[in-house]
Amino acid sequence: MSCGNTNNDNKEIPDSKTAALQQYEDASYLAKVYGSFVTENELQNIALQKSKDPNVLALAKELLQEYTDLNTKIEAVAATKQLTLDPKLRFDQENHIDFLQKEKAETFDREYINILLRQHQKFIKDFKLTGIDSNDEATQTIATEILDVITKNYQQISAEDDRLKQ
Repeated sequence: MSCGNTNNDNKEIPDSKTAALQQYEDASYLAKVYGSFVTENELQNIALQKSKDPNVLALAKELLQEYTDLNTKIEAVAATKQLTLDPKLRFDQENHIDFLQKEKAETFDREYINILLRQHQKFIKDFKLTGIDSNDEATQTIATEILDVITKNYQQISAEDDRLKQ
């Protein structure tokens, strides 16, 4: 992309501000997704400890594996860009973890699924808006895979929500 500036030889000078902004946006996206999946894995680990429902346990195990695998891929992309990923939890994420750790066994599964539903709705909205717009092929590829996995998982969580309501 060019900013329209030329030098004396009439050659275009690349718009380095745009490239820097894209790098920043890609780095922010990767860090945000990475941190979100670290939180998700905390939630799955809590579910694996507290749930007694075999369907909820199977879902938690599957999500834990998928988000661990995605974070490994994010780490690989970040390494090629020389980015450091620091999974700091946001306030709402910390609240979800604390809430589920204290939740009673009788209501745990419903609350766990409710949190997952809300988080996955937010993930889909946020990740559609941010990662897919990247000009970087590696970021674009991982962003597409992430959105596909999150969308599939949202459908599974919704089905589990319907089952628990019965």
